[in-house]
Amino acid sequence: MKKNIFIISGLILLLFVWTTASYAEEKIGFVNMQDILLNSNAGKRAEAEFKKIVDRKQASIKAMENEIQKMQSELEKQSAVMAAPARKAKQEAYMKKMREYQRLVDSSNQELQKNKQDSIAKMVPDISKIVSSIAEREKFTVIMDTMSVHYFYDKSHDITKKVMAEYNKL
Repeated sequence: MKKNIFIISGLILLLFVWTTASYAEEKIGFVNMQDILLNSNAGKRAEAEFKKIVDRKQASIKAMENEIQKMQSELEKQSAVMAAPARKAKQEAYMKKMREYQRLVDSSNQELQKNKQDSIAKMVPDISKIVSSIAEREKFTVIMDTMSVHYFYDKSHDITKKVMAEYNKL
């Protein structure tokens, strides 16, 4: 009976040693995708284009805001002296303009969000290929995005700068 216990405990010990030894060979790398998307040459170009679109959208929204403010002030000034049907027509025109404004803001926000997603979607495949090639070349078992690490990661295994340097060469 004691002999069986020694054999079983010996096997368990060997199993434990083998499993921990296999974990010691793992090499985990880290990459900050957000940093690459924002600070790479392609990311900066995409951000500049995005800013131009935002500025155009803001200008059209601001113009419509000015129209609405003008309509509102006219309505407030003239409502006391206007006939009921004329006041009602002005209020309806004002409300219609407000709905147009809200649609413009909503559609602009959706368009900007889609534009941002499209620009990211164009960059990610190339970045992923570079990450994979660096991981294979440097024998990493897995590469994780630093945004998914909650507390700590070893900065010596961060390949963000290498990825960005190769991505900027494209």
